[in-house]
Amino acid sequence: MILDTFSLDEIEQVLDKGSALSGVLEVGNALKGKEIVTNLQEIILFEKYAGDYSKGHFVTQAIDAFGIDRVRKIVTKSCRLDKAVEVNNYINADSSSRRSRDSSDSGIPESLKQSLKKGGIDVVIAIAKAGNMEVAVKTIEAGFTVEEITRFPFLISPL
Repeated sequence: MILDTFSLDEIEQVLDKGSALSGVLEVGNALKGKEIVTNLQEIILFEKYAGDYSKGHFVTQAIDAFGIDRVRKIVTKSCRLDKAVEVNNYINADSSSRRSRDSSDSGIPESLKQSLKKGGIDVVIAIAKAGNMEVAVKTIEAGFTVEEITRFPFLISPL
């Protein structure tokens, strides 16, 4: 029950922020399961950027992939955790095991993967916010550097 976890005042704060109690509870439980000390405001922020469903699952996955400090950076940059995890999985996927929707897609060349990995969390955030990994790959293949993409995220925006 929600009152076992949050006080009436905390429930009011959650509702005032426009968050769903179930999502905040799910995220709070995920953080507690990871033994991460946090506060209600951070739980609400994580819930907001966790994704559309399975919020606790994506918070857990993000923490496993990036660590709590980088997850905090991701959400402070207004980036969704589910998208960041997806980009991270795409960058780090073994092309032989990655399922491909398009038979002409042979995966990311290894040199490009290494370049994306060197860009670190900033590249993950830029691509996740743009929402399209393929556009990011084509932009880099067109001659733009990973550094340019992180400094100028509009290069991979849908505009």
